[in-house]
Amino acid sequence: MSGASDTVDPIAAAEDDIAGSKDLIASVADEINQHQRWLENYEVAEKERARRLKRQELMYQLEMRRRRTVRSLKRFTLASLRLARRVASFLVRNGTALLLALGHLLARCAAWTAPRARALALTLWQWSAAALAWTSLMASLLARASFRAASISSSWIAAQYRSLDLAVGRWLAAAWAWTWLTTRILARASFRAASISFSWISAQYWSLDLAVGRLLAAGWSWTWLTTRTLARAFFKGASISFSWMVAQSRALDLAVGRLLAAGWSWTRLTTRALARAFVRGASISFSWIALAASVLSGKLSALTGRGVEVLKRSALGTKQLLRAGISSGAWGRGSPVARTEEGANGLGPEPGTPQSESAPLPKETSAATHGTALMCVEPLRARLPVVRAR
Repeated sequence: MSGASDTVDPIAAAEDDIAGSKDLIASVADEINQHQRWLENYEVAEKERARRLKRQELMYQLEMRRRRTVRSLKRFTLASLRLARRVASFLVRNGTALLLALGHLLARCAAWTAPRARALALTLWQWSAAALAWTSLMASLLARASFRAASISSSWIAAQYRSLDLAVGRWLAAAWAWTWLTTRILARASFRAASISFSWISAQYWSLDLAVGRLLAAGWSWTWLTTRTLARAFFKGASISFSWMVAQSRALDLAVGRLLAAGWSWTRLTTRALARAFVRGASISFSWIALAASVLSGKLSALTGRGVEVLKRSALGTKQLLRAGISSGAWGRGSPVARTEEGANGLGPEPGTPQSESAPLPKETSAATHGTALMCVEPLRARLPVVRAR
């Protein structure tokens, strides 16, 4: 046990208790105000967070839509490039095959025409050479025969001229004239035969040239008509393929536009529904927080009022006891300080001394000490978010 130096003044102790209770009430009120401020700050922060989340969600949806659009455009561009490459390869392959076929056809026509034209030229040349050789041979034979006949006739005429008279000379002159005329007629006949043969050969050559020209013209016209038909078919197929590509691209554009419109409407409806649900949840949570705060503030105010009333009652009881003890002179015997001093000195109370006067003091003291029962707020305070945050 402590000595006499550990004595405590009851009035100072009561004032300390009252000051502690006031500090406790002030701290509780300060904590309530802090809680109110925290709730307000929390509500503002939640609103800002909801706006930020909504803004981030909108930006995310816009980014995803942009990525989907870019991906769709890339796919459409790649499909168009692949289709253009296939069409170009088809055109190049078929055009190359067509050109090769035409080249082969022209080469075959040339290969078929060249030996025949060469054979025809050789035949005509052989015929011309044979006709020329026959004509020259016949002319030489005729000249030799005529020269022999002329020489014979001249020698005979000379022999007869020597023996005959002027009549023979006249007859020889007539024979010479007849021979000359016969030679001229034969020469003219041979020349006519040669001209007829040359005219026949030229006519045959012209007819052959006309036939070959007609064949070449017919082959060229057939080639030109076939080329025009193939070109028209090729251009018709190209126009049909390009029209099909345009129709497909338009249909794809319409489908992409419809998908984008449907996606945008669905996103807008979903965003509205999410925003409404979030606003409802936030309003419900805020109403619940406000209700819990109001209930908690009501409980705290009720507990604070009870504590203040208890403190007031204990202070009044303490003052009445002090006045009664001072007025009756029983403070020395019934006070806890005297009992402490007696216990320290080893002296007990007198056996005949009644204890009835000092009996109310422990009750009032316990009541005064029970005034610190405001600490029962601690379990409720422990449940607040501010206390948990600390």
